[in-house]
Amino acid sequence: MRRRTPDWGREAREINITVHQTRVPLSLDRPPAGRRKGTGQGAGPDQLRFAILDGNDRDQERASWQDGEGGRLERFIQEIAVEVITSAEISYRESCVDAFEWRVGRKAGLEEDIRNRQLQLEHEELERRQRLEQARIDRLLDEAQSLQRAMDIRAYVDAVKNILASETTSISSEEMVRWSKWALAEADRIDPVRSARFIDTFDEKGDAN
Repeated sequence: MRRRTPDWGREAREINITVHQTRVPLSLDRPPAGRRKGTGQGAGPDQLRFAILDGNDRDQERASWQDGEGGRLERFIQEIAVEVITSAEISYRESCVDAFEWRVGRKAGLEEDIRNRQLQLEHEELERRQRLEQARIDRLLDEAQSLQRAMDIRAYVDAVKNILASETTSISSEEMVRWSKWALAEADRIDPVRSARFIDTFDEKGDAN
């Protein structure tokens, strides 16, 4: 089914018709001076030129006919009709190819976006795990230092007791007991083993797997 759409162009000499939902731009105007051919039939200022234009670039023509090229335009009406249908079919196929290529490109773009997003999520997850693992290592080193300090305190208390046991001093036994209890309590407080803090921290972060 053919449908004529509203005229367009200067002086309405260019029109669009639709063939099976495909628009075909046409032009009916006087031929340029360089293209007029005086054959004695239709020559002169009344010559007309009919052209099928390129839908993407109306300055380009797919086919054209004009008075004086073997007769008047009316003689080419069947040829023109066939060419219009052919041009519509070509335009339709080109639009189908363009639409298909656009869908393929769009699909590829979406898939690429999904892949990039997945890679980003994986990268972020890896960084998160690395931060957690580094935090566990830092905590482990801190606990090792705390244990060493606790052991140093206990060794220090033992050393003080040994020294005072072999020497005469003004420090009373009650003062010594109070000091050693306080010092050993501080050692127990910072000791991650005595407090079982080392295993609690390990369980909070997850197992070693």
